[in-house]
Amino acid sequence: ANAGFDNDGAAGDEVTAVSTSFANACAIEGGEVFCWGNNNNNQLGLGANFQGATNVPNRVVDTATPEFRAATATSISVGFSYGCATASTSVYCWGSNYSGGLGNTTTNGVTVKVAQGDFTTGNANVAAVEVGWDHSCGNQGGKLRCWGEGDDGRLGNGSTSDALTPTNVNVTADFLNAGFVTAFSAGDKHTCAAESGKLFCWGGNSSGQLGNGTNTGATTPS
Repeated sequence: ANAGFDNDGAAGDEVTAVSTSFANACAIEGGEVFCWGNNNNNQLGLGANFQGATNVPNRVVDTATPEFRAATATSISVGFSYGCATASTSVYCWGSNYSGGLGNTTTNGVTVKVAQGDFTTGNANVAAVEVGWDHSCGNQGGKLRCWGEGDDGRLGNGSTSDALTPTNVNVTADFLNAGFVTAFSAGDKHTCAAESGKLFCWGGNSSGQLGNGTNTGATTPS
């Protein structure tokens, strides 16, 4: 394979995480992120000068944020047109940014960029990140924050507006968002999370994907 991704499982060089999307994929090997497949929206993070698809893994570059190369990546998630990873205490995203899915305060696509907003506060590390179709969510100290496309209430913040930086998922009568989120997943138009052993979902519900016995959407966890 290419650019140092040898896939041999050698000590200190193991593949520890992988994520796939429509026609692209990324993996973490030895704490570094490698991507391959379709690259029409720079979703492989290989830089503005690399526009075509690739059938071998290439390392995500560090043009915008040199610290990403020095950090140790621990989780990876890719969507149709962009990807995000956690490394050390931060979230890094790259690719298209039509609805603010990169969380960098703009709608401009970049190669690699730190997700800002609420993730810059507090001492807890961002443990994991999930990319949906045009929105993303991250778990920081057991609290969930989401950003990007807001249609259908998929961000869980009580709104259907886009968010260009991470925003807190709303506290409800049952979903406390107080540090006990253990798992979460971002879909096309909805999001689900497990907190204190209970499952909560929000966003679009046209196909019953919220699992609440209705086809009515929700803008906060239910």
